[in-house]
Amino acid sequence: MMNSCRRQEGRAPWWLQRNIQLERRWTAFLDSATYVGREVCKNCHADIYNSFMQTEMANSWRIAHPSSALIKYSRDSIIVDTFLNLHYRLFWADSFLIIEEFTEANLITRRETVDFFVGSAHHTQSHLWQVNGYLYQAPATYYAQAKKWDLPPGFHGTTTRFNRPIMPECISCHSDLPVPVQGSINKYVHIPEGIGCERCHGPASLHVKHAMEGNLQRDPQTGMLTDIINPAKLPPAYQLQICIRCHMQGVSVTVEGKTFLDFHPGMWLPEVMTTCLPVLDYDTFLMASHVERLMKSKCFRIGKVTCITCHNPHVSVRKVPRQTFIQKCISCHENVERIPGHSSQLDCISCHMPTRAPVDIPHVWITDHWIRIPDKKGVKDNKASSVRGLRCIPETKDNILRLKAYLKMYERFMNDRSLLDSARQLINVSIPSIREFIHYLFLKEEWDSIIAIA
Repeated sequence: MMNSCRRQEGRAPWWLQRNIQLERRWTAFLDSATYVGREVCKNCHADIYNSFMQTEMANSWRIAHPSSALIKYSRDSIIVDTFLNLHYRLFWADSFLIIEEFTEANLITRRETVDFFVGSAHHTQSHLWQVNGYLYQAPATYYAQAKKWDLPPGFHGTTTRFNRPIMPECISCHSDLPVPVQGSINKYVHIPEGIGCERCHGPASLHVKHAMEGNLQRDPQTGMLTDIINPAKLPPAYQLQICIRCHMQGVSVTVEGKTFLDFHPGMWLPEVMTTCLPVLDYDTFLMASHVERLMKSKCFRIGKVTCITCHNPHVSVRKVPRQTFIQKCISCHENVERIPGHSSQLDCISCHMPTRAPVDIPHVWITDHWIRIPDKKGVKDNKASSVRGLRCIPETKDNILRLKAYLKMYERFMNDRSLLDSARQLINVSIPSIREFIHYLFLKEEWDSIIAIA
């Protein structure tokens, strides 16, 4: 096993070690570089581009058209909302995908055109519709593993119907950077299709310019190109920042003056945003929790295993033989055959990274990236009974940011009053703006206090 990276006494763990001096060298180009789109990258990197275009990331956001459809649509596939007693179906009308809402008596009550697919149909595919540039989610999701149509996550037991706005926070993990209309929460000038090369490599305009001029240069101190980011050459802590940006589910809060679109590869993520997760009584397995689960592993803490240790982002995970991942385990655990009941021919993943059902997304099963020795009782999926606090990743001492996270978690995800109690404690030890204080009073329904402030 790798054991050369153990935490030194008095030193921060490796995933929190920031090197600002070197960071400024490999991010210097960000001040003047702009995004060009993944199609430009194809000119010089055709093989990588063609492989990447088959990945789940590249297909995570698509314009709704028969040529981009990854699943079949039939009028016979009916979604039933038992709470509202409404039904939904999707079907093609020429090149337009129509979603129809109707009653049990087959009375059509609403009809909209689907404009975008979101999700690669590996696990799910949801549907979005747009009106005057405002983007909303339609009440229909296909769950690929179960081959089942149902309402989207979070729609059950609500009156949402067609009214869930899709904000930049959501889009920025499913596509290249969108162009929102300033002052709006869900109106856009442009939304690129899919995740592109620059989400992991940074804006490429200078790199393209220098390549065409035959003038590519490397920094003598870091050995990296001076006009693009290669995540494989970044220190592991900085590699992790890129993956955390989207593969960490929880409440994400931006630093004052920043937006969810301000992070670029090579930057230190807490300078822009932090994601906080609830600390619960039980092990609660969430869908987009890959990094958080990995961080619980000794392979991560001691061995410095990051996401790209095992995953090649340029290749679809469905095209990688399972033995490739198993071999990654064997390359570190060379003496596995000395362990009773083990051999190099066994499937490490099935025992140490089992497939599980997340508690927040129905009809889906994913690999648990918490690499561990299973106990005799096996791994169980439990729903937590109470919240014991929030764990922010990367860690932060910013009380105002943590206050915002508690308020956002209570308002959007968990109606647990203990979250507001924790928010009150942070208010007592910090100096929040009037905005955060009124937000807290609003959630507490302390109307008289709000009136008194007004």
